[in-house]
Amino acid sequence: MARSGYKGRIYVEDNVVPGVEDFTVARSRPEIPVRSREKGVVGYLNGLIDVPIDFEMHTKEDDPTYKALEAAFESEADDNYLSIDITNRPKTAEKWKGITGDWIVTKFETAEPIDGVAMTAVSIRVAAASDRVPTNISSDSTT
Repeated sequence: MARSGYKGRIYVEDNVVPGVEDFTVARSRPEIPVRSREKGVVGYLNGLIDVPIDFEMHTKEDDPTYKALEAAFESEADDNYLSIDITNRPKTAEKWKGITGDWIVTKFETAEPIDGVAMTAVSIRVAAASDRVPTNISSDSTT
């Protein structure tokens, strides 16, 4: 079923990130080549799933979610991750489901145009130091 335009919501803890209109969940799995000398062929195995998530948000330096994302990006600690929920419904909705887990911030890039709204591009990845593995990362998690 085709889908068009929906408004994504990204929560840091229980606070919604300001000005996010959509986000990209780029699920990927690399292939691992396996060579067989006996058969003379190369076969492939599935690698680990990678779930980078990219979004743009309004640059609001006084907003607590903006500060939390910026602090997580600037931190050098391995265990400084954020509890982030991603969905297209309010968390209070009866049918709420989304991607939940602990994440690190790998990109925090601000663009400040002369005429327009300042936006910050953010990329997050699954945190290795966390025990909370992301759930609901199937392709229908935001329908």
